[in-house]
Amino acid sequence: MRPHRFQSRDATVIALLAVPYLLLRIMVIHGGMNEYFDYDEGTYLMIARFINHGILPYRDVFAVHPPLYYYLLALWLRIFGDSYVVGRTLSVVLGLIAMVFAYLTGKELKDWRLGALFAFILVFDPTMVQMNSLVFHETSIELFTALSLYHFVRYFKTGEMKQAYLSLFWAGLGTTSKFTIIPYAVALYVTLVLSLDGETRGYVEKAASLLFNRVQTFILAATTLFLAVIIVDAIVSYPSDFLRSILIVPGIHPINTIGQIFSVGLFLAVWGVLFLHVTGVSYVGAIRRTVVVLARNLKPALKMALVLLAPKVVVEGALGLAVSKSYIYQTYLAQKGRYAPIINPFSYVNQIMKHLYSAKSQDYLVFYVPAMVLLAVLLIEWAKGRRFSLEKATGSLLLMNFLMYFLVFPIVPNQRFLYSFFMVFYLVLFYALLGQLEREKHGRALLGGLLVVMVLVGVSGIGMAYRYPRGDLLIAWESHGKELRDDLGRYITQHNISNGLYLPMNPFNAYYLHLRINPWYLDVFGITYLCNSTQFWVAVNQSDYVIFSTWMYAMEMESHVFKTTFGKLEKIAHMNYTVMFSKSYFRGDVITLVKRSGSRNAVSFDAYLGRMRVWINGSPIFFLHALSGSLKNDDFTDIELINGRYSVTQRVNGTVIKFSMYHSENGVDLRFSRTLNVTLEFLEPVAVLNATGNYAKPGYNGVLRVYAPEQGVEFNLDLGGGKIVSMSPKEVVIECRELRILLSG
Repeated sequence: MRPHRFQSRDATVIALLAVPYLLLRIMVIHGGMNEYFDYDEGTYLMIARFINHGILPYRDVFAVHPPLYYYLLALWLRIFGDSYVVGRTLSVVLGLIAMVFAYLTGKELKDWRLGALFAFILVFDPTMVQMNSLVFHETSIELFTALSLYHFVRYFKTGEMKQAYLSLFWAGLGTTSKFTIIPYAVALYVTLVLSLDGETRGYVEKAASLLFNRVQTFILAATTLFLAVIIVDAIVSYPSDFLRSILIVPGIHPINTIGQIFSVGLFLAVWGVLFLHVTGVSYVGAIRRTVVVLARNLKPALKMALVLLAPKVVVEGALGLAVSKSYIYQTYLAQKGRYAPIINPFSYVNQIMKHLYSAKSQDYLVFYVPAMVLLAVLLIEWAKGRRFSLEKATGSLLLMNFLMYFLVFPIVPNQRFLYSFFMVFYLVLFYALLGQLEREKHGRALLGGLLVVMVLVGVSGIGMAYRYPRGDLLIAWESHGKELRDDLGRYITQHNISNGLYLPMNPFNAYYLHLRINPWYLDVFGITYLCNSTQFWVAVNQSDYVIFSTWMYAMEMESHVFKTTFGKLEKIAHMNYTVMFSKSYFRGDVITLVKRSGSRNAVSFDAYLGRMRVWINGSPIFFLHALSGSLKNDDFTDIELINGRYSVTQRVNGTVIKFSMYHSENGVDLRFSRTLNVTLEFLEPVAVLNATGNYAKPGYNGVLRVYAPEQGVEFNLDLGGGKIVSMSPKEVVIECRELRILLSG
């Protein structure tokens, strides 16, 4: 069959979809910077900048992804200018091309309606609204998947081997950008090889039709119930904490330990028995015949493998292996233990369940909206007795992608890492729904269902583009990221310290502020998490300055590895380094510059959560407020070292106050311009004693001795003639104009 000719209607549909596509992406880009996501952006932008200066990844920079995207980004920045906005426009352009090919793919598979629906989902999918607006690999993966799918559909339509080779080529080229497309590439290869013979093609098509139908929902429900009963019977028969720890219902419960993989295997075993019982399918003979047929088609299968691997060999050979002997380790072996196969489908379901249960993370479900709403429509139609017909080729490809992404490869079950699978999923489901619509004489209900899909997905995409950059969602967003970086940049310039060697915990800070860094230690996440902490400490010891920022504190809360490593660095910094600049807003946006000075500090401080945080002997003890009142989003604390003294600015509810602070012998002195009620908010309960060793009371105006038992710290507070206004185990309010914080000795 000939491919569909491009018509004026096609241009109109693409143009109509391009308008919201560009508007939504521009809205996110205009939103500014976000430390919770721009760590990766900073890494890729810095690597691209390094490439343009002859500093190569894998040889000079520790890099964890294949080279294609790095070099494509470097070329883009060289042509159009080196800035993060320019870098983001590359993603916008690649995503726009992907949208066009998504339309063409749907049109080739069926008609312009399928093309429009497939392209629509990519335009409004919140995952792609975000990814297309950032300097991320995912947009390149979206493009390579769209190109591959287009030629895949044309191959089954025309029978031309050239189309199969082109489909494999684009998938193979995609693997040189990021390894998350490898499962798709392998699934594509297996599907094409099995399609060489009508017999094996029929086996795969039958398997897809058996696995993706309404009967499967009942089999899965029965499997879950049987497994729950088996677990209960096992525990009541042999009660033990060990059994309770490993016997879970995967998907409903999170998989947190290696032993719980046993429950995954048990689930699959029960499902397999029920599946064979319900369907009555025989597979032994089919497997035997498949092996025979594959042996007969070995030559064309090898040729396909060469086409798939050729771009990988050329690109990664020239830009990876030829550059560094450690290329394979950096890009593949270092990440081998990051996740485990088999558990992916259950972890994916559990993520959705977790967000549903939590009142604080429901906003994250926005990324799952397209898949959830399509499944909801499908289930409704199944409940009405509808039987959907899978398109045979894409249905087979969907089956293979499911096996590769969810059972074979250790891909983290994150929506953006699974996007190639979901592109196939969306295409298959829209085809099935449109086919059912054509078969029904009165398909108004199904047509209404498709309109509901478009409306709900459209609302989620628009809401993501509008609300997310404003910080209105519970999805991590740093409202003041650019402002903090600009303030730090101003400080560095004013104090002429730009020539030092910096270690930023977030590489975007180095990129945006044009700081000098050691290229090899650019990615502290990769160095620390994928290698070992030894290299991280080498990086610290080689640096003149270290920059703590929002991303680092977020990672400390998510990972024990980072809490241990970064927490230790914080402790060292507040005991032996000099805080030069620190600013933080109430919602957690923060940036701090410390200088490796080698001087011992009994008392230190930084800005955190919009307040001034005081450290004693390397432990955070209390927050200090010079103004009373509840803090809001724009309230901040700014600490700057100027000519040996610190200037501190605090803002609470629009009121701004400034005071000075300086290190004295064995402590810190604070000087206020007028008498204030200064609040000390302790992180843990403390004991506050007067000079006679009794508990201090309101009105006391001498020196206070404070014991913080949780941190094992003791220190004195000299009120400078002031007095206690009020106190509790975790808060002391002092009326004073001077305050000295001294280490007890």
